[in-house]
Amino acid sequence: MLTVTSDSVSYFQRRLVKHTESIAPDAARLVAGRFGALPPVQLVMVGDVNRWSALMADTELALVPGVADRIQAAHRRECRRGRRSRYGITVLGPNGVVIPINLRKARTETDINATVVHELTHAHQLGNAQARAQHIAYLRHCWDVEKLPRRQVKQYERLIDRREVEAHGAESLASRLPA
Repeated sequence: MLTVTSDSVSYFQRRLVKHTESIAPDAARLVAGRFGALPPVQLVMVGDVNRWSALMADTELALVPGVADRIQAAHRRECRRGRRSRYGITVLGPNGVVIPINLRKARTETDINATVVHELTHAHQLGNAQARAQHIAYLRHCWDVEKLPRRQVKQYERLIDRREVEAHGAESLASRLPA
């Protein structure tokens, strides 16, 4: 299931939301055709960078109870720091995957197409129960809730790098979507 919602969208950004609503099912079919089934995905088109970073931080922090206040504050600062340079991000949500897309950065239909395909590829990568559990364990480690062995952390960080390369390679699928 794929849903497209919007948050803090200006009048001029509405055309991008409509474009996303029209191409999202096709993008999901392209990604699923190449990689396999997608989990439930919520695409959130966000027009305000501060709201975008807050949504990202809140969604991630909700996954891991017991995170110290100082670490939550540091994570929120880290999310705010990267907000102007990122098109989108894929985070685990309570019932699948949430993909906030930054409309201040993704300003054209071509940007939206590439971003949606890239992030849906990450959604596939995090879609199964094992990948979800592994990612939550990594977050728990990063936020000092429960430590993992150093070897496991290094292996997961290499996996993150491989996933990013795979998602960049999948962006070529975006050329099949209408711009």
